[in-house]
Amino acid sequence: MSFITDGLVNFATGLGLIGTKSAAGSYQFQPTDLTVVAAAYRSSWLARACVDMPVNDALGPGRSWQGDADQINTIEAEEKRLGWKGAIVRAQKKARLDGGSAIFIDTGEDTEEPLDVDTIGRGRIRKLIVFGRRELSWDQIEDDVLVDGYGRPRMWRIASSRRLLNVHPSRLVFFEGDPVLDEDALGTQAVWGDSVLECRLSAIRDADSAIANVAEMLHEANVDAIGVDGLMNAVASGQEDIVLKRLTLMRQGKSTAKMLVHDKDETYERKAISFGSVPDLLREALQVASGATQIPATRLLGRSPAGMNSTGDGDERVYFDRLDAIRDEVQEASSRLDTALVRSALGAWPEGLHYLWPPLRQVTDKEKAEIADKLTSAWERISRMGYLTQMEGRLAMSNALIEAGVAPGLEAAMEETGDVDFGFGAGEGGDGEQVATDAAPRPLYVRRDVLNASEIIAWAKSQGFKTTLAADDMHVTITYSRAPVDWMKMGEEYGGAEFEIPPGGPRIMEAFGANGEAKVLTFASSRLSWRHEDMKDAGATWDHPEYQPHITISYDPEAPDIADVEPYRGRILLGPEIFEPISENWSGKLKEV
Repeated sequence: MSFITDGLVNFATGLGLIGTKSAAGSYQFQPTDLTVVAAAYRSSWLARACVDMPVNDALGPGRSWQGDADQINTIEAEEKRLGWKGAIVRAQKKARLDGGSAIFIDTGEDTEEPLDVDTIGRGRIRKLIVFGRRELSWDQIEDDVLVDGYGRPRMWRIASSRRLLNVHPSRLVFFEGDPVLDEDALGTQAVWGDSVLECRLSAIRDADSAIANVAEMLHEANVDAIGVDGLMNAVASGQEDIVLKRLTLMRQGKSTAKMLVHDKDETYERKAISFGSVPDLLREALQVASGATQIPATRLLGRSPAGMNSTGDGDERVYFDRLDAIRDEVQEASSRLDTALVRSALGAWPEGLHYLWPPLRQVTDKEKAEIADKLTSAWERISRMGYLTQMEGRLAMSNALIEAGVAPGLEAAMEETGDVDFGFGAGEGGDGEQVATDAAPRPLYVRRDVLNASEIIAWAKSQGFKTTLAADDMHVTITYSRAPVDWMKMGEEYGGAEFEIPPGGPRIMEAFGANGEAKVLTFASSRLSWRHEDMKDAGATWDHPEYQPHITISYDPEAPDIADVEPYRGRILLGPEIFEPISENWSGKLKEV
């Protein structure tokens, strides 16, 4: 009778059957000696990067406390006094290297007694001490499943040159490396986790070996091979000195005279090693190490993304998810330490006090401006729907800006100003009273001038337009309200004075006017459209069924057929909003060049 293991089986090829080479493969695990792990960490830059780099990237920027300014200053001073950041980073690195570590909260009390962090008073913590896995031991493991700390040591021991200290578990903050799930197989060692190098060391060793072998090959890149007639007989007869002197003279002659002179019975040949495939081999070895360490090659090797259309964004997102997981692990493990620290600084944990980790990816000023523009525009539209009160809209938008990190100091400013009208709602202030009218209603014309009109004129000329509007006349109309409105109620544009509509997007050439006399470039801009709707909600009127942002190019009756014109697809740079009274004779002021 033959036995077949579970899985894919093919009787014709023998795949999956007992006795095949692939079926004979198995896995075995022998824990790596921690001294070997320590040696790898101290001698291999890849091993050190695997341990240190994620910790530095996740915890290096520190955290930001949110609350009263005086309280925050006091907490930060206490963190500095106790060396909180250094202790956390060191403990996390030790845990990743050895599989575990602990921070001892020293309050100057009997270390064998439990520590209730909720009773810690101001200045009670004396210091924080980081201990590695190999510096801690224990005697008994708690085996009562109904007791807190089941499966963990009942009392820890810290040995020093002067004493053996028994420490209650409540006075230690523990950090672990990679989790171990087969506790039964490890017995008492299951108290700790695995070193992060445990299952990655072979990949790191292979990469280090590849680098070292290539470095060794460089010394053998070119080898001179010289054939000497009767060499072995000369050596056997004790003429080594003569042979060596001959070879030395040959080498000296080659280096000084730039030529090689040798006996006709001697042969000379240069052996050169080809390095053509070496770069690919190194890249593959380092790529495997990158995957094993869970650090993208762009970060591990400090190089830019490679390959066609490669940006590295996918690798970066995966890596940032891992860094977020490290922050979560630290936050969970050190929650008791945080409570003790805050109480040691303030005497109690104030209501509303919390902290935030800074964004892992630093947002550029341009990206911040774009995020702020999208958020404010979206909340403008939401507020106009009328489903939110002014205060609800204000708080929601403000929270969105704060969470996005694009409005530094906004939270503190809101606390100082209180219920200030941020422009939401139908003309009511923060206290519900009617806002005073600032000016007498009158017709209104609002436009934005095109700041890069010369680029658009150059495009128009290349498309066959003989004349165009002058650069000073090119603009985008936002509002043309014949009905009188209070200009002050139009508010201000949230996105800033100038802004750029990037290249691309929908662009169409159209003919406006009763007889199609105006040749215009229409384009999409949610920012302009929302601003137009915002002004309509504030009382402005519009003579047309819908609003379409556009730039008038020409009124020339001999202008080319717009069907033959390729629309302008470059950037459009617009200046600040200009408020003016309506001029009925506006067309008479236009001129073409």
